Amino acid sequence: DKITKEKKPRSSVLKLFASESMKYVKPDDEAEVIIHKPNWWVTGGSGSLQFAQNHISDNWYNGGESTHSLLGNLQLYANYNDREKWQWENLLDAKLGVISAPSDEYHNYLINNDQLRIASKLGLQAVNRWYYTLTTEFKTQFCNGYGANDSTINAAFLSPADWTTGIGMDYKLNKPKVTLSVQLLPLTYTMKIVTNPEVDETALGLEEGHTTKHDFGSQVKANLTWNIFSFVTVTSRFDYLTSYETVRIEWENTFKFILNRYLSATLYVYGRYDDGVAPAENGSYFQINENLGFGLNYTW
Repeated sequence: DKITKEKKPRSSVLKLFASESMKYVKPDDEAEVIIHKPNWWVTGGSGSLQFAQNHISDNWYNGGESTHSLLGNLQLYANYNDREKWQWENLLDAKLGVISAPSDEYHNYLINNDQLRIASKLGLQAVNRWYYTLTTEFKTQFCNGYGANDSTINAAFLSPADWTTGIGMDYKLNKPKVTLSVQLLPLTYTMKIVTNPEVDETALGLEEGHTTKHDFGSQVKANLTWNIFSFVTVTSRFDYLTSYETVRIEWENTFKFILNRYLSATLYVYGRYDDGVAPAENGSYFQINENLGFGLNYTW
């Protein structure tokens, strides 16, 4: 009978009427209005610097020589998408590779990878993943190119330079791990330029004494980015161009093995077929450039 129930404390409502601190509140004459406008532009890029080294002693029983190589790659992009109809994609792709040549009589170093490519593509959505597209691309190289033990300039800046413009359709696929673009361009205009008088224009498909060449034809282009794993990315570019007299095919593949944000290993394989230029000594028009290196990598 002496047991009494504990009374529950009543909730205080006084705190609801307590005055708030005005320490961080600005007067009306100092008020600021922040307006966020939609930004349809996406910009970014990536850069890498790959190293490769091979040392062989002078008395190595199989022969050979020591070499060092360095490959730099820079990509910058600026893409516009209004999320309704229009898309505009812009890309700058630059590669420059140098390899030592101890046994070369004329050069200590040779350029084994050299490319400057500027591409732009304007698209108007037609239906679903299909876009009416207008695309243009300019491509040349930075430095003079020489053959092994040869002082003749095979290529140079703006020699050659290729400018291609095409009209057609573009199919786009955007998935979490796969991005694909396939362009069908039935009407394409191509201009090739050779400005350096020391470069043989006939070896690059031009008539003797001419500095420009104009062609019309058709083109098929494809670009693929595939994130196979979190640490493996494949980037592929395929380009088929024909003037109905000559054919040029380029297939460029980059396999990037990401170790962390700053270190990566890269396998670069570039195959090319062009029957509009002078063939190799064995009569083949097929060319290949392969490079495997380890080094610095950064993406922003």
